[in-house]
Amino acid sequence: MKKIITTFLCAIVFSVASTFMIDDANKSIKVENVQENNIEENVIRSKQKKLSNSNSTVVVKFDCNGGVYQKTLKSFEQVVESGSLLIEPDKTKMTKEFAFFDSWITKDGRKWNFEEDIVTEETSLIALWEIDYSEKIETFNTINEYFLTKYYKSTDWHLTEKKSMKDVSGNIPIEVRDDDNDGKHDEIDKLYFPKSDIDAAIEASGIASTYGGCGPIAMIGIMDYFARYRNYTSIMANPLNSNDRVNLAYDIFTYTKTYEIGFSLSEEPNENVNSNLSNINNGIELLSGGAKDTLTLPDDYVESFNLLMLEKYHLDQQIVAHNQGFGFISKKRKIDRIKQSIDEGLPVTIYAAQAGFGTFADHYVNAYEYEVWEGQDMFGNKISNTIFNTRTNWGEDEGQDYNCHMDADMLETMFTGVIYYTVKDKNQIIRPIDFAKDFVNDNGQGQYFYYEKTADITTADGFTFGTARLRCGYIENQYVVLSSKRKDVTEAYLTLNFDIAVKAINFDISQWGTVEGFANNNCSITLEIPDETGEYVPEMSFLPFGMSTDKDAPDNYYLEFSHPTNSFKFRVKYNDPSGDRNKGRIVIGDMNLFY
Repeated sequence: MKKIITTFLCAIVFSVASTFMIDDANKSIKVENVQENNIEENVIRSKQKKLSNSNSTVVVKFDCNGGVYQKTLKSFEQVVESGSLLIEPDKTKMTKEFAFFDSWITKDGRKWNFEEDIVTEETSLIALWEIDYSEKIETFNTINEYFLTKYYKSTDWHLTEKKSMKDVSGNIPIEVRDDDNDGKHDEIDKLYFPKSDIDAAIEASGIASTYGGCGPIAMIGIMDYFARYRNYTSIMANPLNSNDRVNLAYDIFTYTKTYEIGFSLSEEPNENVNSNLSNINNGIELLSGGAKDTLTLPDDYVESFNLLMLEKYHLDQQIVAHNQGFGFISKKRKIDRIKQSIDEGLPVTIYAAQAGFGTFADHYVNAYEYEVWEGQDMFGNKISNTIFNTRTNWGEDEGQDYNCHMDADMLETMFTGVIYYTVKDKNQIIRPIDFAKDFVNDNGQGQYFYYEKTADITTADGFTFGTARLRCGYIENQYVVLSSKRKDVTEAYLTLNFDIAVKAINFDISQWGTVEGFANNNCSITLEIPDETGEYVPEMSFLPFGMSTDKDAPDNYYLEFSHPTNSFKFRVKYNDPSGDRNKGRIVIGDMNLFY
């Protein structure tokens, strides 16, 4: 029961944060549509505690500084006796879009103390507002305008530092879930991860969420980045193929634990939520105001990500997600962690709860760029502010080409945190199409030669390596195939030689079809590396029984070599081969080298 209660409390914290976000009246916020009002000033005349014998009166003007009082008043006045205390205006009636009321200050920036400060002359007080840091900066039109609004009477704002993942890796994460049927750049949307793909994966997975949840969708954006731009093809073979994208989203939805918060009494909770929680169903609906959201806890996100890397994509420890944590992690540590990842060319995922009411509140986003801005406050002191550019994955109207900046000050709140990613080794992809030019005969056709052929291969991204092959060719303009079953053939092999020391490999392998003549006792299929004498010895062996017989749906493996190697060999042997047709065929697909 203790575990159930703990889980429930965590869920409440992260999903109905708006209920508890602000419990101090001077930080209440409402978004009001301010109507034009002929009353520009409201004069408040009241009896004050008299602190002197003066009978003179003074007027104190309250300037709402872009906000309003009592829904309509942009400014108002109090008329009091000189030497009196002011009546503090009702803080709960001070509203400004995307801001919390903080206090009243004098023109020189001093906070007014309504319990101690007396009025002796005409005075003007100005409302000081605290920006809702969870709102995207673009709401304020420009970054400069945002800072001028955030810091009262500040000046001279300018960019001093800017760093993007793109500076290192050449790319940034995509925007996920853009609507590819709204008439706005639909054809471009279909090349990325459009809403139609997400909806198809939701339907196939049977999850309770109607939109997938911002945690799993942020994870889709990260996984897509590693597959699309870093060539981890075991995650997603072809990012331009809708079926491959749907399969990736399906994996993430089915692996990631989520909680449906705010469900009605007539509904069943998500199967991932302990059934005993249904007894407090009504309490959740009350706390959430009846809204229905999909919650992913940060530790569940990390666990699911790493489990997928291990079990589904066979990238053991190559890519690892880490939750920096929240609670008492300082804002500076969070900012430093984000900057470090971006400097390394890696994205980060930022999550937030109890952090405001704007775009980033109660949400997971992927950050890929940071900027540092500097300005001067009203006293001429230098002030600095860091912001991040992000992917919200809400399907922005601008498609893939948009900015959505987050103020790093949002990370001051307790329930905000950073999920970062580490990559163990460098990687180099080798695809079958890289062999298209050199693994054919003089007529440009695939052929299984009866003698060894050598060739230097250069991949599409400029990586060069040497090869030696026997009975191995580029077949049907698509497949690298070894054929070992034919009269007078003893073996087929493909040897690759590198200038780099390869530590591990992730690769696809299958039989050509179902009638290759393989049996577990009449052949050997191995992946080999040279020992200290130069003799190739098996590092991994494959049994034909259970191996994929669909060349378009191969098996995928990850192998960490016993020692770094500059060469490896795929070898197929068939005992006592016969026949005049090319059989005993093994297909080698994508090879991802780690070094």
